Amino acid sequence: MEIPRKQSKGKAKAALAKIKTQLEFYFSDSNLWKDKFLQQEISKSPDRYVPVHIIASFKRIKDLCTDPGLILHAIRESDKLELSPDGVHLRGVTPMAPQKNMDEHTVYVEQQ
Repeated sequence: MEIPRKQSKGKAKAALAKIKTQLEFYFSDSNLWKDKFLQQEISKSPDRYVPVHIIASFKRIKDLCTDPGLILHAIRESDKLELSPDGVHLRGVTPMAPQKNMDEHTVYVEQQ
């Protein structure tokens, strides 16, 4: 059974949006502060690039898509990610912000 063209296009757009959201999350400060593996991969490149094939191997990305072309399309659609000139690496547009020491921003209140 073939999916009608409009419905198929709508599903592709939804899949693209989910992939883009997941990729942007991976390169967000809130994730990078905790994700030691991705920090290691980023540190291997002086330009902070990570090979797309590594990100494509992540379970959540594989659950969303197995088409490398769709992953590349999601990266190109993002304003938070960029592809390397050769098109095989990606990075976040802004470098990870230094992690703040939360103890400096925490107030301890003792109840009497």
